[in-house]
Amino acid sequence: MEEKIINGIKYRLDKDTLTAEVVWNDDEYSGNIVIPSTIVSDTVSYKVTSIGDAAFAGCPLLTNIEIPSGVTSIGDGVFNGCSSLTSIGIPSGVTS
Repeated sequence: MEEKIINGIKYRLDKDTLTAEVVWNDDEYSGNIVIPSTIVSDTVSYKVTSIGDAAFAGCPLLTNIEIPSGVTSIGDGVFNGCSSLTSIGIPSGVTS
């Protein structure tokens, strides 16, 4: 699997299933983050379906995050250390 940063968010891309997972980025996320339901990399469209373990951990300047309805899985410790986080939009389709 390949990892790419697209519009400031780092994804792990699965070319077999055409899905993407949001993953931890060396550059801290900050401010308001809106995760799109689909992304395009090298003309290939991927559906964002999960947020990996600790994806946003240690980002004290992250204030808001909107998660698209296609996400069904949010990993462990995703928001640890996000001391400024005031709003998280979690869709009803999240099952784990």
